Amino acid sequence: MRILTIAVLLALLFSSTTFAQNKQMPVKDIEKAEQADKLISSLDELQALADKIVKTKYYKCLKAFGDDAFCQCLKNNLPVVSNFEMYITAITSTKEEMDYPNLKDDDKKMIDAIYKVRETCVNKTAGKKK
Repeated sequence: MRILTIAVLLALLFSSTTFAQNKQMPVKDIEKAEQADKLISSLDELQALADKIVKTKYYKCLKAFGDDAFCQCLKNNLPVVSNFEMYITAITSTKEEMDYPNLKDDDKKMIDAIYKVRETCVNKTAGKKK
């Protein structure tokens, strides 16, 4: 997503440089610049939403576990589209209880990712306990 943002920004920069040199811009180019600006605004909004989701997940983890290193690890590694409640459900339920075989492929991937992240974070932070 960052690469796309950078590419769009470079395109806008090039367009504005061309505009400054020519002093005139065809309507077609103005519309392209406007579309690019709207796209950047949408990406900024999406990034802000993702940041909010990640922060909420982190603070809920801290409230539940009180372990900053573990919660930082979860925050940085869990899929953005997951939330803390999904994490708790996946970790505290068996695959049978979640009806895993009948889940959609995307849901299975999410659960598998949650298991993997939990194992990674436990292993990463286990040696740091006092």
